[in-house]
Amino acid sequence: MTLPYEFRKRIVEIRNDFTNGSSVIARNVLNLLTDAANYFNESNKINILVLANELLLAKPNMAAPTNILKIFINEFPKLSAKKEIANFLKNLESDMYRASDKCINLTIEKLFKKENTSILTCSYSSNVFNIIACAGIDLNVYVIQSIWNDIDFSAIWLDKLKVLKVKCNVILIDDNLPKIDFALIGADAVLYSGDIINGTPSLYLAQSINKIGLPLFVVAESFKKCKEIQIADGFELIPKEFITEIITDNITKNFKSD
Repeated sequence: MTLPYEFRKRIVEIRNDFTNGSSVIARNVLNLLTDAANYFNESNKINILVLANELLLAKPNMAAPTNILKIFINEFPKLSAKKEIANFLKNLESDMYRASDKCINLTIEKLFKKENTSILTCSYSSNVFNIIACAGIDLNVYVIQSIWNDIDFSAIWLDKLKVLKVKCNVILIDDNLPKIDFALIGADAVLYSGDIINGTPSLYLAQSINKIGLPLFVVAESFKKCKEIQIADGFELIPKEFITEIITDNITKNFKSD
């Protein structure tokens, strides 16, 4: 079956999205499936499943969209009417937002208790950005220069934090680390082993923090958990021995895709 041009165009946009994190991409996947549920009629709703399977090939190295799509594909045969499909997608998206909000709030409660807290991060994480935006205290943010495929993620951090009027400094790899309280990064995948996968230079950050005895915290929702996943160019595996704690939610009942 041939999907309409607009849907194929949006699949390509998702495949080529290298700036948004996996949570945002997973939500974009759900939005596309919701639009498809509204577009196709009862007689050709199978196209929604065709679309879901094509999306599954778009970001095979990202746990969040992969898990969400596997859940939907597994449940699709049980959803007899278009309204049921739309409601299932809506509930799945709601659970994702609840998971993200829970992670953000837990991280703020645990780590952001004093004014002038200084943190180190790298790559780009919408969760870490939202935590900074919602922390409600003065912060100093240091970002290790993160450049991949001509995309400067550290420049993205500078631009976004400038809007928040948060102090942000980019430091180069091999520079002496500044005085900080802890390091905080997101994750594109959390393996059942306890290791995580995240954008470069997360491994360098983890090793550097470990050498000076400071904690590394990772914030990641339950829908990013998986047994294994491809590690794409620009991503790295960070062994669990470098991680002080993975701050996550307990909203797991809908996110068991393996």
